[in-house]
Amino acid sequence: MEELTKDTKALFVEYIEDAGNWSGRPLVGGNIESSMKNNGHLTDLKKKGLITTFEHEFNRGQFETFIEWTQKGIDYARTIGLTGDANYIVHAHNGSFSVQYGNTAPLS
Repeated sequence: MEELTKDTKALFVEYIEDAGNWSGRPLVGGNIESSMKNNGHLTDLKKKGLITTFEHEFNRGQFETFIEWTQKGIDYARTIGLTGDANYIVHAHNGSFSVQYGNTAPLS
């Protein structure tokens, strides 16, 4: 994987650490500042295959965007020392919403 910039990596860490506040799928702009700069970092994370996003309609015509972690994103979180956060996401979502992550064993 290409290396992330310092700011993109920092945003990745912020969102994965915030995931527990959103049942594993953080709201874009929820607890983390939403800005054009951060939108660019989110696009970079998507292009590198670490996350995807999806929209959920809360009220008629009112949509919110959430982050979903890819297996590559889970694995990356583990490689940078965020194993506990990665394992929470795996346990919280395996088998739900058609998501199936790998096991929670550390990468060797």
